[in-house]
This record gives sequence, C-alpha cells and structure tokens, in this order.
Amino acid sequence: MLNYNTMRSSNFIFVLLGLLLCSCGSKEVVERVDTFFTPDEYKIVRPTVDTTKTLTLEELPIEVMGTRDIAAKDSLLFVVTSNKAAYASIVNLNTNRVVAQVAPLGRGPGDFNILLTPKQFWYNENGELIVNAYDSRALKPINITKSIKEQGSFVEFSKPYEEIYNAERGHGEKVVITLKNQYFIFQNISYRDVREEKFFPPRFIIKTKDEQYDFDIYKDIPTSEDDSMLPFKLSGRNVRVKPDLTKVVEVNGRLDYINIIDIERRYVTSIIEPSTPRLDEVGKMDLFAALKDGAIDVSVTDEHILILYDGRTKDDMLNGMHKLASLRLYDWNGNFIKAMRLPQIGVDKMAYVESSKTAYFLDIQEEKFYKCDLSELLK
Repeated sequence: MLNYNTMRSSNFIFVLLGLLLCSCGSKEVVERVDTFFTPDEYKIVRPTVDTTKTLTLEELPIEVMGTRDIAAKDSLLFVVTSNKAAYASIVNLNTNRVVAQVAPLGRGPGDFNILLTPKQFWYNENGELIVNAYDSRALKPINITKSIKEQGSFVEFSKPYEEIYNAERGHGEKVVITLKNQYFIFQNISYRDVREEKFFPPRFIIKTKDEQYDFDIYKDIPTSEDDSMLPFKLSGRNVRVKPDLTKVVEVNGRLDYINIIDIERRYVTSIIEPSTPRLDEVGKMDLFAALKDGAIDVSVTDEHILILYDGRTKDDMLNGMHKLASLRLYDWNGNFIKAMRLPQIGVDKMAYVESSKTAYFLDIQEEKFYKCDLSELLK
C-alpha cells in the first residue's frame, strides 16, 4: 500500500468570517472557516475479489411495496418507500412482518416531503430507538419505539436547516448527522436555479457551538464547459458515521473515492485505486472516461466499512453487461481487508446488523429482500 501525504497549503483557502446570528433578541458571534477540500493523505489500494467463494443470499418473505432504501438495527428493518399513505415501514426481522407504518407525506412538522436517512440510529434519554431522518427542509428523526407501540408517526423533533448551520447556498440534498456536541452536514451538488446551469460544489460542514467548518469539494466541476449536467452525474455518494461518532466516511459511487474524515483531528484520508484520479486532478481530465457504477451502498460498524460494489464502466453498461456485485471490507484507517462476490442478483441497497453479523439486501426493481451471514467475511 502506498501513502501520499499532502499539505494543506495553496490548495486550501482559509477565509474567516464573523457571522452574527440573531436568536431571541441576543446575538452570538460564530467563527466560520471555509476550506477547499484536499485530502491530508492519499492511500492507494488494489482491491481483489475472492473468486473461489460466493456469499449465499436467502430470500425473505417480506411484503413492502414501492421500496427505495433500507436500514437495520437489532431485530428491526426500516424500509423507506414511495408509498404516499405510509412513507416508511418497520419490519420485525424475527417474523418478517410489518409492525408499523410511519411518516406520511405532507408539509407539517412531523411529515416528510422526501424521506431520507443516513442509516444512523441512536437512543434518546428515555431509551427509545431513533433513526436519523431528514427531508429537503429539516432534520426530523423518527422515534421507532413509539411509532411501533402507538401505531403512529412520531418525529422526535423538527429542526430546520437554517437553525442548524449557516449556509448561503441554493437547493440541494442535505445529510445531517447529530454528533456528540455538534452536527455533521453533507450538502450535495446544489443550485439556485437549475435552468441557469450555475452550480455549487458539494460541501461537508462540521458545526459546533462556536465554529463552523466548511469543506467544498470538486470545486472545478461547476465550471465545466463540456457538459452542463455533469455536476449531477457526480453527485451520487454515500455518507455514513462511525458508531462511536469519531469519524465519517463518504464514498463516491462514480469515481471510486473513499474519504474518511476524522472529526476531532479535522483530518481527511482519501482511499483511491491506481486508476482513480486525485481530487486535485478532477477539473483537468476527461471525467466521462473514468465514470463507473462503483459503490452502490455502504454500511458501517465500529471496526469496518462495508461497501456494496458493482464496478461496471460506462462501456460495460452500454454493452449490456449485467451487474456483478461484490461486498468489499475496509477498516476505519482505510486499509482494504477482503472482498467476496454476491450472487448475480440485482441488489441495490444494504443494511447491516452487527450483533448477528447479518447483512440485509434489497432489490428495488423486484421488491425482494435477502439476508446473508457475514461471519466468514468478517473473520
């Protein structure tokens, strides 16, 4: 494994702005640091898949319509759907039956217009299970325990983004994760008006009580003259938080980047493959030649990062090659451990339960659910 250490020098632009926040008649000065994102360290890895063995998937008799995504905790599977009457279903994995349907569509404080989740669970002061969920307007964690018990839709609180962080940005998907005494926010490609073809780069934000750190990445992409819609083609990524809340991983599904952010150190390690362009080269190359269907979904544990991976290039897909997924395993230092193939089934989403070392998979098109024992992979 080769390591390349880089310095945050000319690639980083530090701008200190004094921002006045008005709240209840009082003013609080918050220091804001804007930084162009360049990794502190590059690690080049050469993932190899064990072709002698294939993981075994068992289909589950779960019946949920309009499936979009899944998350899992202990014996519960949280299924995000496109069903307007019941926007999320909670499945008991011991019985494979739906035990609650929550989060109807709407515009009230407890409703969602687009339900999304970074697959992070936590417990409130009453010991009730919460899943972090959000929509385009606010962070709205769902109380799973209360939703099952009282058969209703219970949002723990509704916190608009403007109350969480300062961002003079346009529209764009946001992932908000609550950390110990701070927030971690990832804003995707954003825009004020898509018709004007003026885009803002994706951005990481770490917000504490006194400081806000902004990391803009792929800063050259919005000025691309080759394809005005290129920013959206690069906007697909997965963001997950380590359960002990010390690190965050961001996996780009198009360019094979794995960026691990050490929250306390503000240190970024970028794991790339030999053919992957570095972030500071993205604005100077033919991106279409490098694009692929890479990481499909990501799950994390205290020790590992699990990546559901495809790997087909643009030409592979044009030639009709079928998805041949594998499961890749990394540690939180960015070291590649092993990879094993999955059966040739079109799985799109993944969730993982660490206590049982079981992964759950979703085939969105066929609306089929599977489970897989990962004990051998995690040895």
